[in-house]
Amino acid sequence: MDHPLKDTAVYIRKEFIETHPEIGESIYWNGPTFYYTGAMPDFDHKAYKRYLAGINCFKKDSLALIFLKGERANYPNGLLQGNYTDGRRIAYFTSVEDVKNKEKSLKEIIQELISKISD
Repeated sequence: MDHPLKDTAVYIRKEFIETHPEIGESIYWNGPTFYYTGAMPDFDHKAYKRYLAGINCFKKDSLALIFLKGERANYPNGLLQGNYTDGRRIAYFTSVEDVKNKEKSLKEIIQELISKISD
């Protein structure tokens, strides 16, 4: 990865993977993407129910962590932004320190979304 905030992306990755034992990762939508690896009832694969979030690396001064079903997180701390009709919400990070400052909220959001993944 050639990006000024590569260390921030690496730290976000570490936080995601450490939050829950059933989180996997891959490159999808041109960036690091995190998904649930646990058992789920059958569903249309185009519903992307398994996917939690992906890192958008297009800006050079920040990384956008796009939660695909972020509207399901009942977390009014302001970390998740946007009101997209498809349910996406976005958290922005500008440095490793920024991620560390928001780490507790980030992990709580991930846990909440995993608890609702098969709904």
